Amino acid sequence: MTQTHILEVRHLHVDYNGYAVLKDVSLSVTRSSITVLVGLNGAGKSTLLKAVSGLKAWSSGDIVFAGTSIAGEKPAMLVSRGLLQVPEGRHLFPRMTVLENLELGGYLRSARQRREDLERMFHLFPVLRERTDQLGGTMSGGQQQMLAIARALMGSPKLLVLDEPSLGLAPLMVAEMFRMIAAIRDEGVSVLLVEQNVKQALAHADYAYVIDRGCITLEGPGSELAGSDEIHAAYFGTAAH
Repeated sequence: MTQTHILEVRHLHVDYNGYAVLKDVSLSVTRSSITVLVGLNGAGKSTLLKAVSGLKAWSSGDIVFAGTSIAGEKPAMLVSRGLLQVPEGRHLFPRMTVLENLELGGYLRSARQRREDLERMFHLFPVLRERTDQLGGTMSGGQQQMLAIARALMGSPKLLVLDEPSLGLAPLMVAEMFRMIAAIRDEGVSVLLVEQNVKQALAHADYAYVIDRGCITLEGPGSELAGSDEIHAAYFGTAAH
């Protein structure tokens, strides 16, 4: 693994009840970049994220994070090493306040670090400063997504894994969400993003992969894939030009 990569998936195979869900999947995430994985429903995206986050074992291949194989590691250990995921659906604690959710995200950090991280979160997500005492479950969908991402960032991740962060959000909030993801990358956090909004995802991706029926079928810089006929035919129903 080179020093430029925070994550490397190597020839990964994952089976469910004898059925191959991932087949010889290889991809890498460059440090301080946004890497996007797109694919239709059932293509294997969620299975790959579960494997990366320590939630799913694999039959062969390997996943290397920050220079070390994560084979057999528990999710909690990966969190402590700096690999954090914001799952689809956010999974906030709805009866806890915004502040309590954020502080829980920084439970492995010192009190001083939590104070500093809180200020960073309030800078990145100003609406959260205004709503510190509001219950997480009473916020709008977009605000809840901001809180879910901020809670993960409180753990000081080296790699932030985002699963469908724009799902169910209004168009203006989707644009704001991607602006914030770019800001997170610019702060030096590596991002692995699975996203159903292919146009926005590729527009913000430093590098992108397409997965289809468990196999990586296309890869390249986001700007190149955004202009490819294959992507336009599969996701937009039109030719690129």
